[in-house]
Amino acid sequence: MQLTKKKGRIVGLLFLIIITLGATSLNFRGLNSTLLASETILLDVFEQATQMRLAIVLNLIAGLMWLGIAIFLFPCIKHISRSLAIWYVVLLVIQFGAALMGDIGHLSLINLSQQVQDIPVAEMTYYNTIGKVLVHEYFWGHFFSLMGYSSATFLLFIAFFRGKWVPRFIPVWGMAAMLFVFFASAVQLFDIKVSFWFYQQNGIHFIFMTLWLLVLGFRTTTIERPSLNA
Repeated sequence: MQLTKKKGRIVGLLFLIIITLGATSLNFRGLNSTLLASETILLDVFEQATQMRLAIVLNLIAGLMWLGIAIFLFPCIKHISRSLAIWYVVLLVIQFGAALMGDIGHLSLINLSQQVQDIPVAEMTYYNTIGKVLVHEYFWGHFFSLMGYSSATFLLFIAFFRGKWVPRFIPVWGMAAMLFVFFASAVQLFDIKVSFWFYQQNGIHFIFMTLWLLVLGFRTTTIERPSLNA
């Protein structure tokens, strides 16, 4: 099976689209510590409902594109290791499911904000508390999604490394960044706050790798089938 520069550039283009969608979705999402501290959280959500829905749609498209990349690269990864290729897809499906659960929680929050618009402000304390619970529900889904993403992408970088698709410092750097993301997301499930630095490494690496693939693509090589006696 031939691994071509064109395939690398296609993957780089898909990565670039995912970066754009992810950054736009994050900007429009509007769920943060400032919102949680607000005494009028449901009113704030109601006023941002349209852009929040857009954020959810963009996030779903990005998730589907990750699955598309997994399907596109599956034959190449399979020739390195069949189990590696299968687990890469399985973990991305789990990641997509966790992200979807978080988005459902966010949609429930938007729906709640619409249902309580006629309720007097003095009686909103109870509903605002429910709203904050739904925000936390989104964050739990988000952290589980990041754990699935980092696990799946770690396997992708193993394929990059073993297949020598790009210079080996790129997947090694990527695997380290994925470990940081997994650790930072896992500890937050126990209400342990960590520096955003743990996530920045992924962003810096991902942008660098995307630019590399867009310009240079994959190394041109023939992926041989593993020996049946291996």
